[in-house]
Amino acid sequence: ALVYGDRAGPGAPMRLHRLSLSDGTVTVLTDPPGDIAGDFFPRLSPDGRTLAFSRRITPGLEDVHLLDLGTGTI
Repeated sequence: ALVYGDRAGPGAPMRLHRLSLSDGTVTVLTDPPGDIAGDFFPRLSPDGRTLAFSRRITPGLEDVHLLDLGTGTI
């Protein structure tokens, strides 16, 4: 799979998506609040079960989050 960022529309926060390379299915992985910049810099764990990413609140203010890809919980 390939994980990438994209916006739902102009001015929307950046969301992370997973593209299945085997069948082309796209899954939205994150849905940040509309009043922040969004989610950036995705990195998969070596076992492929966890996604680390940076959630940018404003320029210069970011938090690191872990997403369990099996359960979808952050």
